[in-house]
This record gives sequence, structure tokens and C-alpha cells, in this order.
Amino acid sequence: MVLNDADSPRFLVIGTGSIGRRHVANLKGLVPGGRLAFLRHEGGADDYSSMMQAHVFRALDQAIEWRPAMAIVASPSDRHFDTLPTLLAAGIPTFIEKPVVIRAEDCAYLEGLRRVDLPPTQVGCVLRFTDLVVRLKSWLDEGRLGRLIRARFECGQYLPDWRPGSDYRTSYSASRERGGGVIFDLVHEIDLAVMFFGDCTLLHAVRDQRSSLHITSEDVALLHLRAADGLPVEIALDYVSRTPRREIRVIGEEATATLDFRAATLVLHGASGEEQRVVGAASADAAYRLELAELLDAAHGRGMTRLPLHEGLKATRLAIAAHAFVDQGGDGN
Repeated sequence: MVLNDADSPRFLVIGTGSIGRRHVANLKGLVPGGRLAFLRHEGGADDYSSMMQAHVFRALDQAIEWRPAMAIVASPSDRHFDTLPTLLAAGIPTFIEKPVVIRAEDCAYLEGLRRVDLPPTQVGCVLRFTDLVVRLKSWLDEGRLGRLIRARFECGQYLPDWRPGSDYRTSYSASRERGGGVIFDLVHEIDLAVMFFGDCTLLHAVRDQRSSLHITSEDVALLHLRAADGLPVEIALDYVSRTPRREIRVIGEEATATLDFRAATLVLHGASGEEQRVVGAASADAAYRLELAELLDAAHGRGMTRLPLHEGLKATRLAIAAHAFVDQGGDGN
């Protein structure tokens, strides 16, 4: 489906938790006057749907008959596959929150879809759209670091502090069955490894639940990947760090680049001690708007999205592979 500018813009949102509501707010800013509908298999209208003047559908086929110009899949990760294939088959441009799916068979089904048959899609790995990530990618493409030697991605934050005002124990993050755990929840780091270094292979994974948090998902994981050119890549993730940390370090023969998301800085350390420092946006709000705006443009036939379905599935496949590695006898619980 390619949108006609004369069409009345209708947007279907599946999942109105914190991230779904963020996308709704951005949609209203990007398309003033756009009409909203929510898909809720359980439950109906509430204060939020009334405030957003959104129609509430109980069944996906009814929502599709409404002819939405775009859909946003922001339901819990284990429910994405309940709606995604039908939306794609109906030709509806679709934004899919990360991770795309959590089961290997669902990932394989989506990987098997022909790209030429799909409507425009965008996977919500928002860090790809931040200014400092774009700058670091340009440095790597320009060879500013020389021959690359290794890379490390680290992300950790105390889970109860993630969503102030809500009980972390009831969040999807706390539930392994719903797609929680650091491997799926923090799949951004895996996606950035693919963005920077191309297709990667999983070599080893460790997954465990070591803290006293009341969760059934893993609270720590270490992944070791190898890029196509042999570059070793390490990814360290946890739900426990009391001092929040999100950092990328790439070591090359001629320079080292360090991106600190918390400090919003990117620093290039040269071999002779020289330093280039870039300060980025303190908030990711612009990146969230940009990922949606790209899909809106693509739905109108204006360009392509940065992270269409098949590209976004690469990180999903690696996350699934990490769980399989442990479940099939590797390290971890």
C-alpha cells in the first residue's frame, strides 16, 4: 500500500503501554488530525483511548477493514507474531517494536517472505537514529580508526529504576515467557553491532539470573560475536547496574572511538594522544520521531526506511541464537 496524500490518515496502534503511547504522541505531532484506532483483544475503551479519540477494535480483521494507512506493533514481544503476518499480507505499512519476534519458527517465517511483496516496514531499534551513532558509523566507513581490532558494547541499568511509578515485577521485562530478559530487551546493542560491522555470527553466549530481583528472565548476559571480516565483538548486558551505563568502544590500529550514551558524547582518541570530541543530543526524542517519519515517507513512496523488516530480523535472529546456544547445552542457566 502506498498512501495517497488525499487520503484521510488512519493509524492502527497495537499495544498502548509506555512505548506505544510514546509512538502515539509522536504520530499526533507528525500528522496533526490523523485518526487513531487501538486493537485490544481484551478490554475496550478507557480514559486513554477516549483522550486520544481512538476507536477500539477487538478483532484484527475489523481493524484491517478500517483501512489504516499505517500500523504500529508495540504489543509485548511474544504477541508480535499474532498480528504481524496479517498486517503485512494486507499491504499495510508497519512499524514493529524491537525485538521483532522471540521464537525461531516465527523468525524463519518472516525471513522467508519475499521483500518485493512487502509493504514499507520499520523495526524500532531507535539507537540507529541517534546523531552520535550516525557519526560513529561515518567514522568507521571513512576508516578513521584504521584496521579494526575489536569492539565492545555494554548496557546495564537497575530494572526497578527503568519505569518510575510502575512495578517492575509485572513488566514484560521480568517475564521470560513474554520476551523479557536482557538479551531481547536490550537487543539494541546487537542491532548496532550489525549496523556497524555487517552480518555477525554468534560464537558464544552466557545467560544467567544472578540477582535478587523478582523476575523469571535473565538479568545478565554476555555474547561473543564475529563479524564477516573476523572482527571479534563482545556484548555485555545486565538489569542490575546501580550506575546506569550504555557505551560502545571500538578499537582500531590508528584510533579508539568511545560512545557514551549517558553522557551523550563520542570521543575519538588518536594514536598520538589527540582527541576529537562530539557532543550529541541529550534526549532520544528526535530519534523516536525520525524512525516514524521515515516510515510515513516510505508509505507515501518517498524513499526507503533505514531498518526494514529483513534487516531488523538480523539482530532478532542473533538474540534467538544466543538463547538457543544456552538452552542446547552452552553456558548459563
